[in-house]
Amino acid sequence: EMCIRDRNKTLDEWKQKDTEAIFGELLELVIDERSKVRKQSTKTIGHFLQNGIEQLWNIMTLIQRFVRQYFEDAELNPQQAIYVLFFLSGTLKQMPFEVISNITTQIAKLIQHQKNELSTHCYLTLEALFSARPLNSELVEFFLKEFLHNQPGFDEEKLILAYVQCLVQTLLHLNSLNPKLAHNYISPVISLCSELMLLENQKISLTTTKQIELILHYTVNSSLWSNVAADDLDALFERALNTEDAVQLLGEGQLTTLGEMNLEEESGSAPSPFKRLIATLGYFLSSRFQKCQKQALSVLASFFEQIDERCSLEVAPLINSLIRSKPNRPKDGFELCFSKLLQKVNIEMILKMVPIKVLEYELENDDYEDLTNQWIIPYMNKYMRNCNFRLFVEYILPIINGVEQRMSFGSSDVKKKTYEILFIQLWEIFPKFCRFSTHISKHLQPLLDMAEEYINKHEVVRKFFCKGLENIASYIITYPKATVEISLLKKNFAEFAEKIIKRLVMLYLPNKPGQKNIVTLIQKLAMLANKDYIQRNFVKHTTNIIKEKEQGTIKKNFASVKRNTDILLAISEGTGIVIQKYELTIPFIRALLTEHNILQKKAYKMLMIVIQKVHQSFLEELRTLLIEQTDVNSQSKHTRLCVIMALIKKCQLDSADHLETTIGVLNDFLPEIIVNFKETNKKTRKACIELLNYIAEQMVACGQLTQYIYLIVAGFAGSTSLMKSCAIVALGKVLEKHHKSIDKSFIMELMNVVLMLVKEKNREVYQAILSFFKSFLKAVSKETLHENLKQILLPLFEWDEDSRNNHKAKLKHLIEKLIRKLGKDKVEQGLPQDHKKLVKYVVKQERMAKKKRAELKAEREQMMEEQQEVRNQRARKRELEQDSDQERDEEDIMRDDGRGAQELSLIHISEPTRLLSISYAVFCLKKKKE
Repeated sequence: EMCIRDRNKTLDEWKQKDTEAIFGELLELVIDERSKVRKQSTKTIGHFLQNGIEQLWNIMTLIQRFVRQYFEDAELNPQQAIYVLFFLSGTLKQMPFEVISNITTQIAKLIQHQKNELSTHCYLTLEALFSARPLNSELVEFFLKEFLHNQPGFDEEKLILAYVQCLVQTLLHLNSLNPKLAHNYISPVISLCSELMLLENQKISLTTTKQIELILHYTVNSSLWSNVAADDLDALFERALNTEDAVQLLGEGQLTTLGEMNLEEESGSAPSPFKRLIATLGYFLSSRFQKCQKQALSVLASFFEQIDERCSLEVAPLINSLIRSKPNRPKDGFELCFSKLLQKVNIEMILKMVPIKVLEYELENDDYEDLTNQWIIPYMNKYMRNCNFRLFVEYILPIINGVEQRMSFGSSDVKKKTYEILFIQLWEIFPKFCRFSTHISKHLQPLLDMAEEYINKHEVVRKFFCKGLENIASYIITYPKATVEISLLKKNFAEFAEKIIKRLVMLYLPNKPGQKNIVTLIQKLAMLANKDYIQRNFVKHTTNIIKEKEQGTIKKNFASVKRNTDILLAISEGTGIVIQKYELTIPFIRALLTEHNILQKKAYKMLMIVIQKVHQSFLEELRTLLIEQTDVNSQSKHTRLCVIMALIKKCQLDSADHLETTIGVLNDFLPEIIVNFKETNKKTRKACIELLNYIAEQMVACGQLTQYIYLIVAGFAGSTSLMKSCAIVALGKVLEKHHKSIDKSFIMELMNVVLMLVKEKNREVYQAILSFFKSFLKAVSKETLHENLKQILLPLFEWDEDSRNNHKAKLKHLIEKLIRKLGKDKVEQGLPQDHKKLVKYVVKQERMAKKKRAELKAEREQMMEEQQEVRNQRARKRELEQDSDQERDEEDIMRDDGRGAQELSLIHISEPTRLLSISYAVFCLKKKKE
């Protein structure tokens, strides 16, 4: 191996050696009894092949002769054949295609004639080859046919698992080479694997399930099913669902028969690969999978996850059988399948298959939910994506009207309450139907006519109705095509929006929960409403609030002012009214900024909208407005910081041309930003950090980061300890995020300046210095830190013991970080003599904590093992109970007096499903007629 890696060797030097003899010895070592020798010889031969040596000598002939020899003697020496297979697993992918073809053919022959253990290793070797290297599709197809027609005996777990993995990997490899060819083998492979799922061995069953899911994930795509034009989908669904024969067959669950019937009618040819796959998957819904329904439904869910609306017609029989068998399915498994369906297939087809019949049956029926298909409503609400609005008008709205009538004329309070719950559930899915296609006005008008009534009457439904109207308005606003119909709809919708806004304004109560949907809907409707109407109302309300401020009646009419301000914010956010009425907007903001309550926060929100929409020429006035307002209440500070952020972004600080503006803005607002670092409100502190780092990024872009840091350090000269401590914390945040852009010597200078503040003996400042030190540790290298460790730590420990004890926990945490970065010995050298014992204490505490974590982990593992053992015992108990029930049933049959045999006859109702070694046919017992 060293010779091979030595690139100085020339080809002539290689030819002088007896290379074939060396290679032959290496091949003999492949079957050595010692594991390390085998691994190293395989690795060395791999290096030979990687370096292209097979092109110089007859190496490949030696390998083929060697493999043939030991495969022929496999019956006498199976262990040596296994060693050869291990060798091939590591080297086959590096050999030429001709050699691979020859050797893999020999492996295939070996599988047919040898015992289980050797066959297992053969399958694993081929699986490794197919997963590592692209081969010829004809060769891969040959192996796939061999695996399907020459199945091993399924009496050993390892052999079954190896066979399934190899079979699936071969199919996936063929799919990557030639998808069209692979489609013909999907159904046979899944059929074979489905039989293995039924074995009692749980490991085999679960592994096979995962392998089937793997096949479906990689092979089921748009190339598998026929392309159906989107315009023809509705017609195809109608045809599929309105055919009496089709519906009858669907009801009987004869999936294969339905697929063959359709194909014979259409083309008279053999079923397509996709329809064969549908028929195969229908087998998973049969009674044979009663004991492993969870795995069967998981397979179907994997299939449904890969399809889309274009194949809904072909999948309809499978969906129908799944729905009709719902009462016999586990709830979680059925929900998993149905959730994928609602996200992938055409919803109209689902609604036709599962019509909601809540008006056709009485509530007294025991199986009312299944008879009426009421169960589909919560599934639609939970999993369905945005659907066509037409479906809601045609399928759901008539049911809502019928339920509402029964609510009004119900015979008892219990019935009224039940129908009321159903009424709310139906409206709850309304927001999901917001997508449009054609004839929008025709479908939307019935809902618009009743909108005002529902907003007024039904307070519980109002939330869902507003959310649905909001989605519809958003879809109209962002509709991709500016068609004549959309333009007409917007014009008609403007009048409707005006009416609804008036009504929503009357209903809006700020302090009442659940009012957010009303405000959001007003915002969307304002974008579609008549602009003159919006302007009139904006002028009216802003003028009234300004007058109330002048008259000093805002506190007296606080609820009304707050309500009108919320409406103005909603209208302003979606429209450009604040710019059109700028001369009125600024006095309105000034009037509310002086209020020391929630109105001040709303004024800052309005100012945010103005800054985002206004031209840069107005920024100086808005900046002055912010500077003048110094009295800010705590609940408004976060919003004010967001306004400052918006102003700074608008000033374009990332250019050296705006440097003067940059420095001016920073001088105005940086002290305020720094002081807010000590705010109790978490959102405010987070906004400070974001704002500080954003400014730092802009300063880095224009090469002024050092000057920016000097502006922060200027806070060290503040007159109060609050300003000093906040400036230290702010400097630490900038250093932590942008230390890579700062010179290392400058970082040390900053640390020295910070340490000078220790002399002030102020508890608040000392705490800020400890916080800064954490950021400093991340910014400097180990070498720099070790050189200056004594200089840094000495000032921190100069305080008296009582003062240090107030920050004892932080000092210990600091020592922990230093030990992790530098090691125990170096930290001990850097500490003053009186405090060296602190290192030993920290190390001891860390060791105890580590030991405790290990004990807790061991306890958790033991607890998990005990819980698993309990679950296993319960499973074994259930199996024993099932077995005993089955034995009792068999005894009852044996005790039968024979009348059943006289009255029943055996009827053959289906042919064998496939021409493989594993096959089945279906029989039933039919009662004889008199």
